[in-house]
Amino acid sequence: MSDPEPREKALAVLMKDADSERVTNSKKKDGEENHSMEQKSDEMGKVAQEKEKEKIEATRIIRYDKIYDYGSHQWKLVKSARRKKKTNNKKPILVVCRFFDYRNRYTETKVEIKSKGLVDALIDCNDDVEGLGLNQNPPSADLSLFYHSQQALMDRLAQEEEKEPSVKDEILVADLKTTLFFTQEEHGAIIADMSTLLPAQECTWDLLWALFKPSSLVYHYHKYTHQDSILLFRRIQMKQHRDLTYFWEINCDVVAHEGIKFGLAKYPEKIEIDKFEGARKISDLVVVPLPWTGSELELRSALGKRGRRYAIMQEGYWEVNGWAVREERNPNSNWDTKRFSFSAYGRAMIDPAAFSAHNPNCDYNATVHTILERDKLTDDQYLICLPYALGFSFGNKRWGGYTVSKLEPVHVAKDGYDDFVVGKGRGLVILLSGNPGCGKTLTAEAVAEVTQKPLYMISAGELGTAPETVDAALTLALELAHRWQAVLLLDEVDVFLQARNTTDLARNALVSIFLRQLEYYYKGILILTTNRVSACDPAFESRIHVSLHYPDLEFDARKEIWKNFITKAQKGEKDPRAIGLEEMNRLAAHPLNGRQIKNLVGSARSIASECGENLDASHITTVLDVMSDWENAKGA
Repeated sequence: MSDPEPREKALAVLMKDADSERVTNSKKKDGEENHSMEQKSDEMGKVAQEKEKEKIEATRIIRYDKIYDYGSHQWKLVKSARRKKKTNNKKPILVVCRFFDYRNRYTETKVEIKSKGLVDALIDCNDDVEGLGLNQNPPSADLSLFYHSQQALMDRLAQEEEKEPSVKDEILVADLKTTLFFTQEEHGAIIADMSTLLPAQECTWDLLWALFKPSSLVYHYHKYTHQDSILLFRRIQMKQHRDLTYFWEINCDVVAHEGIKFGLAKYPEKIEIDKFEGARKISDLVVVPLPWTGSELELRSALGKRGRRYAIMQEGYWEVNGWAVREERNPNSNWDTKRFSFSAYGRAMIDPAAFSAHNPNCDYNATVHTILERDKLTDDQYLICLPYALGFSFGNKRWGGYTVSKLEPVHVAKDGYDDFVVGKGRGLVILLSGNPGCGKTLTAEAVAEVTQKPLYMISAGELGTAPETVDAALTLALELAHRWQAVLLLDEVDVFLQARNTTDLARNALVSIFLRQLEYYYKGILILTTNRVSACDPAFESRIHVSLHYPDLEFDARKEIWKNFITKAQKGEKDPRAIGLEEMNRLAAHPLNGRQIKNLVGSARSIASECGENLDASHITTVLDVMSDWENAKGA
């Protein structure tokens, strides 16, 4: 049997080793736990510091709601419920007040600024933004100002923090941090959305206010004078149409001459962006921030030259050759106005003061609010000069805005006057006379085909008989023909060409209007047709470039016309029946004009088709017999 003492000693050693290992593991575990606790403690400390920092920043912003109290029938300020009470004694620098209408519907938010250093910083980074309210007492601003000033304030904060401690403005640093915290709190979601939309060159309708920075340059196409223009963006406001749909109203400034003062003025045309769904390309908007156009350098070059031309342009006599804009107001309403484009040619008097005096309610009258010196404009101010000059066209007899780039000084020819005055005799006027059906209209169609231009045909009846309506209708027809580069055919214009007398004043007025339009206005091919050339007013002789008289058709001409129309009518028939020479001579013996022959063959073709037969002389004879009965009835 073995000795128990050695076993007890061995057991004791094993137990001692186990205890030692437990102690070691325990110490190791305790050390790890202590290290983990230290890390957690550090992290919690940092979080606490951040929260305390945010808490401090937040408590320097105080928020109120301005609501209507029906009990006292007064407006009162109520502290916004969504914010906690202050937990420190630091003075607030931003007082945020939300405004509500009398139905307690939210309208806007204003921020009162208590820090003078912050006010100065905001003024510095928005020095050319009008209507800020920062110079008021107390200073205040819209929420959008903080969004558009964020980057500038961040730059100012970085600049201040880089200074030596002895010159660093710690109060301003704290105020800037609080303001940036407030901006992130108010606009954080918008900043995130814009960071996604802008790389795709898109924007949603509700975020358009964030796209346009006040006092930045924007591009706008002036559709009435067909010109590019650059404007100085001022503000954007959400409004409602009468049908309760929403739109953004864009307000901009331009450099304008009102007749007496020259300088900055409100852009005289309304720019609106109706509400749309989803995102839209920025370049597709009616106004586009200049850097987003993709052609900023080209626009700056071209519009800078035009602006310098506008700035030195004086009131006086000019040649005009291009598009212009005019406005017509409903005589029964001061608010109902319409704008139109028109082609202006000839001489014009540029005179904004006279324009304003004769058109006092016209929306194009600019009112200068900041006077500038013409010869001391900045490069950007040249860019925003109006694209048109206000005045009166002697050729069109109209007040309007005339394209600046199309105005030239008057050049007087020393070796002649009437034939060389710019704006007279620019077009080609052709007079075709003769009895009906002799080929006048066909000639106009042939001219249009040869010149590869559209044919725009108007009858005298479409122009009317009252002088004022004739002038407007004729002007519109001439404008469209010029715009489309068309051959204009005025058919049966006997009433406008007839010689004037001392008794019929109304007809004399029509002739005078027609003469003036021919002499000064039209630039293109104009064809007139008449059946009474012998009665034309002598004044037309010097205004018509080509005059052709069409005699009645002779036998051979009628025979050829019969042959052409019959051949055309028989196309598509199987085994067409030939019409012999004797029958063709019999048809040509009838004293018919070209239009009558065309109509007669068409009627005969219809009879043959109804009978299921091919066209032949018998069908034509049937129609001729009917026509003879009609002629006999007229003679009776």
